[in-house]
Amino acid sequence: MSLIRHQAHIRRKRVAKKPRKTSVPFDSLDALFAENKKDQEKKKEQGERLARLRKEADIRAELQQTSSSLQQMSTEVESNIKELQADEHLFTIQDNVEVEEFGYVFEPITEPLTYHAYIASAADLRSPFKLVYECMASTDEDELGALLWSQAILVLAINLNHDVPDAICQWLFSVVSTHSNHHIVQGAFMNLFTLAVADHHPNFTQITYGLPKAMLCRSRLLPVKTKWQVTVSHFFGSFRMFGFQESKRALNTKKKAAGHASSSTWSVPFPTVNMEHVTMLFVLALRTDKLRPSEHDLCACCVFFLRMQFEDILRPQLCELSSYCMEVLLDAFSPREWRRQYARLLILRIAGTKEGFFQSSAGWLSIARRLPRTERGTQLTTGLAIYILQYRSHDEQPTEDFVQTKVSDEPIQFPVQIDWVLDVVSTCVDSLTEKYAATDAREVVPPYELLCTKIALMDLALQAFLNHLKPSDMSLILQKLDRLALANKATVVVQWHEMKTLVTLMHRKYSAENLRIGRDHSPKAKQVLFIDD
Repeated sequence: MSLIRHQAHIRRKRVAKKPRKTSVPFDSLDALFAENKKDQEKKKEQGERLARLRKEADIRAELQQTSSSLQQMSTEVESNIKELQADEHLFTIQDNVEVEEFGYVFEPITEPLTYHAYIASAADLRSPFKLVYECMASTDEDELGALLWSQAILVLAINLNHDVPDAICQWLFSVVSTHSNHHIVQGAFMNLFTLAVADHHPNFTQITYGLPKAMLCRSRLLPVKTKWQVTVSHFFGSFRMFGFQESKRALNTKKKAAGHASSSTWSVPFPTVNMEHVTMLFVLALRTDKLRPSEHDLCACCVFFLRMQFEDILRPQLCELSSYCMEVLLDAFSPREWRRQYARLLILRIAGTKEGFFQSSAGWLSIARRLPRTERGTQLTTGLAIYILQYRSHDEQPTEDFVQTKVSDEPIQFPVQIDWVLDVVSTCVDSLTEKYAATDAREVVPPYELLCTKIALMDLALQAFLNHLKPSDMSLILQKLDRLALANKATVVVQWHEMKTLVTLMHRKYSAENLRIGRDHSPKAKQVLFIDD
């Protein structure tokens, strides 16, 4: 009995420990809606929390992906930089080189040109040109302009049947050289121009070739004469007033002046108007045989006007006039002296070791391109190009022993033969091909500037024999140049394109189908480069 009670007591305890299920009764429909609203708010809050978690997860994944991309990009950039550093020598072709000083012919002037009025002597005032001398002594610009532009001097000389006195011609030349009024300068120039061409009516077009036609327009030329002869000293006296401080002998020496980088170094502007009119008078005097310089003076004048073309203060028109001076000067040499002495002497003056304008192939090439394209100019260009290719165009600076053994005082033997030119050009092409065509341009950077200079000089040397070159010889040379250009194609830089352009132009000029198209079989200027007397 007691056992039964004990088991019943245990069952009561177990039943008491079980939670009692309670239910909240809903008294109304509003209570049911309120409970449903709470459940919806809980679900909405859970959904928003879940959306935030998903968004944060997406942001973290995107950041990780971006970081990975940036890291990969940084790795690629570092790799590319390492590759570029390995090829850095390909993009640093132009090294810092010393700027070569050039011996300018004009130094900056510190004072403007001074015109001195003519001082008439007692004999002048008793001569038939008394009124002219009185006007020449005046400083009134209106009176001087009226005297010069009316050509009263020339008309009076014709009426008196008298030559224009030397003193008046000398005064006209001084007005052209020193007066600051453009109107008066041109008036004096027109009087001297009329005196120069008075005896050359049939050759008027040839005499004025290349000169500004608007400045030479005259309704008629007066039959006036003078015995005055202009000399080289007259012109160099004018040049000294413009800033030329050397002598004719000093032009033949190797002088490297500091020069002037720009026109800003000139406290007084360069007298361009006076220089242009004096230069035109120089051309007219040579073409009309009023000026007859010696062979030595011709050589000095050639050097002067060739150097003058490199002046950066001159207007293009004046540089063009200096090139016409070069044409007339080269033609003024006698054939025998030109062939025997002065052609070679000019080459030494331009590119010699003891003399010369520059010390680089690029400078010599610029001179060769400025030489006139006349018969004598072509002869000088050919000789200069061959001399540079054979003696002066080297990868390294030539040693003193090399200069003494290979460069002589008479580097070129004239007349220049086509076989010798082809031999020099072929040797140069073989040397360049052997040295630069077989090497990897990524390891050894070719000296593109030197290659372009040599190719341009080859073109200048060969163009005098354009109608006498054999297609077989030129095709072999062009094939080697193509090989040289294509071997360095991997270094696609500006200098390579310049070299390729030069080779392409040589193809167009010297290809087999173009060598004789539109040309005579035996042109006089090309058949015999130098003619014996």
